[in-house]
Amino acid sequence: MTDAVLVFPPSYYPWFVAPGLSHLTAWLRSRGWQVVQRDANIPAIEHVLRPEALARAGAPAELVSGIGPALATMRDWQAETTQLQMLLPPSTLTPLPMEV
Repeated sequence: MTDAVLVFPPSYYPWFVAPGLSHLTAWLRSRGWQVVQRDANIPAIEHVLRPEALARAGAPAELVSGIGPALATMRDWQAETTQLQMLLPPSTLTPLPMEV
């Protein structure tokens, strides 16, 4: 049984979870509460920016066709890396040497 559901409402920067919600969840769990944590940012952004909604709103075709890969970066950080690799010359993606 769940004692609490903590929901962080949308419009916040979707690539970062608000730390307060995570802290509160951890604190409650440490005291025996069964807590479910949900961040509503990504689902809300995906809903508002779905291709059919953009097309209905008269968005340019380039935006409608390109929104899928852009939204994928919110759920999969590697998708962003893949997109960058397709856009940038390989020489710009060379890792910098790490000093020990």
